[in-house]
Amino acid sequence: MEKDEAAENNMPGMAKVVERNIKASLKRRKLENEANTTEEKVADVITRFAGSIHPEKVMDTMDKHKEDSQKGQE
Repeated sequence: MEKDEAAENNMPGMAKVVERNIKASLKRRKLENEANTTEEKVADVITRFAGSIHPEKVMDTMDKHKEDSQKGQE
C-alpha cells in the first residue's frame, strides 16, 4: 500500500513533466512544419487524405461498380 501512496504523491510532479514534454513536442512539430517546402506540405496533405481512406469502403465501391458494369453488359 505504501507504493500506491508514493505513486499518488509523485503524480503532480509527473504530470508537470508530461505536460512540459507534450508542449515541447508540439512546438518542435510546429517549427518543423513551418520549415517544410511547398512540395513537402502538398505531400503531407496527400498522405493525410490517403490515410483517411478506409480500404474496405474502397473495395466495396469497386465491387459495386464492377457488378453495375456487368449488369449493363447483359
